[in-house]
Amino acid sequence: SRMYLGCHTPKDVLVSFAVTIAISLAVSLIYDNFNSSLLTDLLVAILIFLLSAGLFGYSYYLVNAGITTDVLAMDGFKAAGAGAGFAVGWFIEKRYIKFNPKNSHILLQIVKVIAGLAGALIIKSGLKLLLGNTIVTNTVRYFFVILWIAVFFPLIIKEMFQGRIIFNTKKPCIVIHARFLLYLYHFLHLLQLSLMLSEPPLLLRARAPAS
Repeated sequence: SRMYLGCHTPKDVLVSFAVTIAISLAVSLIYDNFNSSLLTDLLVAILIFLLSAGLFGYSYYLVNAGITTDVLAMDGFKAAGAGAGFAVGWFIEKRYIKFNPKNSHILLQIVKVIAGLAGALIIKSGLKLLLGNTIVTNTVRYFFVILWIAVFFPLIIKEMFQGRIIFNTKKPCIVIHARFLLYLYHFLHLLQLSLMLSEPPLLLRARAPAS
């Protein structure tokens, strides 16, 4: 309904949830029975990439045939970019990075979540400001957002935290690399700047003195 009507309905949201759960269970059951190897991982990544390319082609067909507009079909292009980013990022992470997201300290988990979300929002907002809001740029933008989540951020976390966490059985203590905190500060600063640039008229009105 989003691509045809420009809005979501309760029916398509519920159907999407059901389809997502069914596909997730099916993929999990099938993949658990596979012996993970370079070939099988590569085939899975190629399949996801081809499905994403198919979604891009289908969305482009709807726009080109006049069935819908590029504005209404934009979610299809964004999803295609995200899917392609996931295919590439998942393969690289699984085969070469092998990131373990688990950690026993809640503070470290919170820091990781904040930094990851900040980076994703900076890429999402920053690339929109730099590249604009077109079919191609939105596809590329969401590709890099997912690539950040799957590849670049796990690499940063591994480089910053691996071997630098100190655990004390009596007094739990976390030693966080100073460079990571510096990067986090810059991420949040750039996020604030991106949000300010995205809606300058609203910010100017909010700051204008009352007459």
